Amino acid sequence: MITIGFDGGGSRSRFLIKSDNNQPEYFIQEESLKYSDLGIEPAAKRFKEITQELVGNVSDIGAIGISLSGAGDPKKQEEFRSALQREFSNSSLPIHVESDSTITLQAAYPEDDMSGLLVIAGTGSVYLARTMDKEVVKIGGWGRLLGDEGSGHWIGLHALKHYCKATDGMEQQGALYEAVAEQLESMVGDDRTKFRSMLYANEIRPADFAPMVFDLIPKDEMAHMIAVEATNHLARHIEGLCELVADRCDGNIAIHGGLFNSTFFKTTLAEQVATYELSWTLLDETVPVTQALAIAEKLAA
Repeated sequence: MITIGFDGGGSRSRFLIKSDNNQPEYFIQEESLKYSDLGIEPAAKRFKEITQELVGNVSDIGAIGISLSGAGDPKKQEEFRSALQREFSNSSLPIHVESDSTITLQAAYPEDDMSGLLVIAGTGSVYLARTMDKEVVKIGGWGRLLGDEGSGHWIGLHALKHYCKATDGMEQQGALYEAVAEQLESMVGDDRTKFRSMLYANEIRPADFAPMVFDLIPKDEMAHMIAVEATNHLARHIEGLCELVADRCDGNIAIHGGLFNSTFFKTTLAEQVATYELSWTLLDETVPVTQALAIAEKLAA
């Protein structure tokens, strides 16, 4: 029997697949399977296609645990679960669908007597706390149009905006401008109209430009300014969450997501919220998919 744990973000999908009593195998797919972006049916179809490529005979699948960005609505969770069962031609296949934020919160504070904060900052951003009385408090997570300030999408979008302004002579062209220009040229050549239309059609993802901002923080003034403003946004949200939970939560904070691969983000953010005397833990990127696999194994049992 095969059990599958899945963690889907805004730019990347992770699978943890266990066959019988063998060690789980870890796979990364460089695409998003968020049904909030793709739609329920297309996301379910693509999920089945990738799973079939990875495991071969999908009839051997005993259960699936899913941690997915943007999957906080119980009604939509059920619609996606049903769509997946149709795709796998198995209406009784046990499938659990849950938001990646609550899955990660469970993994960060697994014991009943544990409480603390969680910051997830990858393509998007969201902030949660588990209080001493087990209440879950959440701020942020509004998505790229309404929120996600300081996220990978936000950072990459500001890099693209800088490119446009520097192209028009409104900002200075430096190392960040050159890096963005080089990557865009590899995608669209010299056709700026094509770049714009591909961006609006989600064929170019702003979050893909965030890593170059991280790399150029010590070398480029604009990259440094974007990074500082991003950490300011993250810090303000952490402060707001701390104020909301106040004395109802221990001073623990778990951080997770691609932004925290950058030493600058980790150290700068800790300095900005130092007055709250938080105890920091960096969660491994595989934590949500591991938690999802554990859920799948319980379903299969």
